[in-house]
Amino acid sequence: MTLPAEILRMRDVTRGFAEASGFHMALRRVNLAVAEGEFLAITGPSGSGKTTLLHLAAFLDRPTSGRIWFDGRDTSSMGDSELSVLRKHKIAMVFQNYVLLPYRSVLENVIFRFRYMEHDRAEAAALAREAIAKMGLIGLEGRTARRLSAGEMQRVAIARAIVRPPRLLAADEPTGNLDRASATVIMESLGELHRSGITILLVTHNEDLLAYTTRHIICKDGTIEG
Repeated sequence: MTLPAEILRMRDVTRGFAEASGFHMALRRVNLAVAEGEFLAITGPSGSGKTTLLHLAAFLDRPTSGRIWFDGRDTSSMGDSELSVLRKHKIAMVFQNYVLLPYRSVLENVIFRFRYMEHDRAEAAALAREAIAKMGLIGLEGRTARRLSAGEMQRVAIARAIVRPPRLLAADEPTGNLDRASATVIMESLGELHRSGITILLVTHNEDLLAYTTRHIICKDGTIEG
């Protein structure tokens, strides 16, 4: 049997932050391998390091020490501009608070993903409409984000993330502000994206969501289990 290739590997990754009370170690010598096509859930109490782990996996942050490989490439020697290109073309983020432009339309919010990419406006709009349709938002293209429900806003955020399909989708508590019905819609949407081949990392406090994932790790005091 051929095993799936690794898309992400962390080796002895540590992340610390200087605080008024001293130096806080958010992660301590973490080792983690993520296979391409996984749907990995990361749980743990507040302050356990799970969001720090996710931000490192999405290259929104750098480790204090240790090394991270993405798609077989050692990123430890990459500069900021090289990491920016990596994020732009291969990684997307979905946040708990949506991070939408409240006075822009659904279509404009999704097109915003192309702001630093080489697409003309017509092509970007066509791709955005496809992503909007995929997320079940047909008919809402012209509505401003501030007039959407919480569940609709999160679906717009996911449409923006996948309008140019990423290799890795990092989702930080994407159902944290949603009611149960809306959370189910979001998780079913993420499940569809996973089945299409996108690797997903999900940070969540809600263990009911683990049924949608393929693997589960637990952050505790800056280390991981599972």
